[in-house]
Amino acid sequence: MDSAEPWRLLPTSGWLIEQDLHDVVEDAPQLLPLSGSPKLAIVGREVTLGSGSADLLAVEPSGRVVAIEIKLAKSHEARRAVVAQVLAYAAYLHRLTREQLEGYVLREHLTKRGYETLWKAALNASQEPDSEAARQSFEEQLEKSLAEGMFRLVIVLDDAPDDLVRLVGYLEQVTDGLVIDLVTVASYEVGGQQLVVPTRLEPERFEAERSLGPTGARADEFSGIEEFDKAIATAPTGQQEFLHRVGNWASQLQNAGLAQLSTSKGAYTTLRVRLPGDSCLAVVTVPSSVQLFGSVFATRAPVAKARVETLIGKSIAGGTAVHKHELSDELLEALTAAYEEAAKGTLSPSPEAAITADAAPDWSFSSGETDP
Repeated sequence: MDSAEPWRLLPTSGWLIEQDLHDVVEDAPQLLPLSGSPKLAIVGREVTLGSGSADLLAVEPSGRVVAIEIKLAKSHEARRAVVAQVLAYAAYLHRLTREQLEGYVLREHLTKRGYETLWKAALNASQEPDSEAARQSFEEQLEKSLAEGMFRLVIVLDDAPDDLVRLVGYLEQVTDGLVIDLVTVASYEVGGQQLVVPTRLEPERFEAERSLGPTGARADEFSGIEEFDKAIATAPTGQQEFLHRVGNWASQLQNAGLAQLSTSKGAYTTLRVRLPGDSCLAVVTVPSSVQLFGSVFATRAPVAKARVETLIGKSIAGGTAVHKHELSDELLEALTAAYEEAAKGTLSPSPEAAITADAAPDWSFSSGETDP
C-alpha cells in the first residue's frame, strides 16, 4: 500500500441471502466465538421443534444441547421475534428424553450426517478418545440438559440492533441454566475473496457504555460502601441478611487492597466492587442473583474461573446467573481468589476486557422488589 494513501475502513459487502450465512455457520461452527469456547457438533439443519424449525441444532462434548437461529438484520425477525423463536425451541426441547431427541426428533438428521448417536457426533467434534466412561458421562449430562432446560441458545446475525442486545442481556440476567450467545458475522470482499469476521456481543459491556453520561461519569455515585449500607434497610426483609453478607465480603476485599468500592443510586442502589483496571467480574441484582462475566474472568482470572465453574456446575458466559441460595461460602472464597489473581497482574487485560472497564462489579438491589 502506498504510504501516502490514507487509511480507511473497509466497507462490509453484506450477505445477499440468509442461506449463505447458514452455510458458513453449518460448515464451520468453530468460527463462532461462543462463551466457554465449546466444540460444537452440528447434528441437524431445519430441525422441526414443535410448530417451528431450528435453523441448526448442535451438541457440545459436555452434553449440552445447542439451538442456533440465523437471521439477516433486514429481516423483521432479527429483532425481538428471534428471541421468541429460540425460547420456543428451548421450551420444546425441555423434558424430552435422550431417546426421544435421538430417535423421534433427530433420527433422519443423524443418519444423513453419518452418526448413529449424539455421542458419536460429539466425539467427532471433540476428537477425544472414545471410552465407556466418557460416553456415560456425556449421556448423563445430555439427559440433565434436557430435564433441567440447561441449553445454549445462539443467535447469529450480520448486525444486531440495540434493543436485541438489551433483551438478550436481560434474559441472561434473570434466567438460570440458559446460556445465550449473540453473535454477528460481518462479510468483507478482499482481493476477490470473502472474509468473514465473527464477533460475540456482550450485553453487560453494552449496558455499561449506555449508562455513562457524556463525560463518561455515572450520575449519583458515591465513594465507599456507606450509601449502600444505608439502603439495605429499605430492601425486602428476606434479602437484607444476604446483602449485609455481600457487603461485608466486598469490604474485606477493599481492606485487603484487592478492590475499590463505590455506590451509585438510581432505580437500583448499586455497590461497585472494582478490580484493578476497573474491570467487571460480577454483578448482583434483585432477586439476589449473581451474574458472572466470562470475558473478564478469562483475561484477568482464568485459574479462578475454572474453580468457580466447577462450583456452579456450568461455564461462565456474559451474565451467567448464580442465585442467592447457591452463593455458598466456598463460592465466595473462589470469587475472592479471582480478585486476588486479577490483582497480581499476571495477565494484561485484552482489548476486549478494556472495553468492559466501565462495567465494574455491581452488588445491587431495588427497594421495590419482593423476595422470591
